[in-house]
Amino acid sequence: NYFTTGNPFYPMKVDFLGREIFKGVYDKVNYSVRISSGDYSLNKILFHEGMGAGVIVFLLPGFLIYAFKVLRKKILTFDKILMFLIPIVILLIWRYVIPLANLRYLYPGLSLGYAAAFSVFSLNKPYKNILRVLVLVCFMASCPEISNHSELMVSLLLSAVLFLNFARIYAFVSKLRTHHWLLTAAMAALALSVLNLDYNKNEYKRYIKMIKYSGFWPEAARAWNWLNENTSGNNIAYVGRPVPFPLYGTNFKNNVFYVSVNDVDPAMIHYFPRSRYRWGADFLSLHQSLEAEGNYRQHPDYDVWLGNLRRRKTDYIFVYSLHQTKEIIFPIEDAWAKEHPENFSLSFVNPIVRIYRLI
Repeated sequence: NYFTTGNPFYPMKVDFLGREIFKGVYDKVNYSVRISSGDYSLNKILFHEGMGAGVIVFLLPGFLIYAFKVLRKKILTFDKILMFLIPIVILLIWRYVIPLANLRYLYPGLSLGYAAAFSVFSLNKPYKNILRVLVLVCFMASCPEISNHSELMVSLLLSAVLFLNFARIYAFVSKLRTHHWLLTAAMAALALSVLNLDYNKNEYKRYIKMIKYSGFWPEAARAWNWLNENTSGNNIAYVGRPVPFPLYGTNFKNNVFYVSVNDVDPAMIHYFPRSRYRWGADFLSLHQSLEAEGNYRQHPDYDVWLGNLRRRKTDYIFVYSLHQTKEIIFPIEDAWAKEHPENFSLSFVNPIVRIYRLI
């Protein structure tokens, strides 16, 4: 983004002391209206993201000890300064610059913070054993956050079996010769190949079967499955929700792209120098903003859009309903396709997805 727009924070506009430093298409306040003070609460950060115990037991005290030792002994080497400053800078950027409260943006800082913390803990007995116990406690405390009860019980049971039989397993493995390892590697490769074939054959069907685990919404998963079963290296235009990846199909067999509704195609945001996006707490105002003068969906024209589709040799148009609106609303391309049955054939329909074939 920096090399194409000159703004390392693009598409966000950056102001400082009332002056525009980097030109962008939206202000941070547009995202901030969707963030509540609770999104930054310590309770959420520590106890609802699966990392609370480790932060409390290791990261915070260890990092403070690290900072104290570095400053007291004045060991201000370049690497130690970076180890000390980077986690703090990342925390400040996450809190005051990044317009989203997602904790994943903190992970690089957390990793360095843990490295700094553990670098000052003593590994002499009994401290080493205490650390091992605390690591195990933190691991066990985080497990329920990332797996259900049955998965957790099975994994712990298997871990216990392996741990209790470690000596026998090690003795058996140590007796293996080179030809044994080659045979094992060949069998593993064969097993992985068979599993990969099964994955490719049933990938999209499993999206439907495993909806409650995968997090996909059911109607979209069924539409992805239909498209995968009815394409074999086709050109797919998508519009609506920004979820193009499942449309590529098994082994990425399809070509997937967004087709512009005006004469700027492809429609990159930075191709519209006067772009300005504004919205409030609802996403409908955002979708309306995208169609305003100067933005990438400005001046929608059916004939231009159809020409863009033809030029790209489009086979199917995958139309999602608009993202996060209170009611199900489809973009203008859906209305155009309905109004011109001589050019578009409705091939699949459900409450949130329409798939048209370009005749």
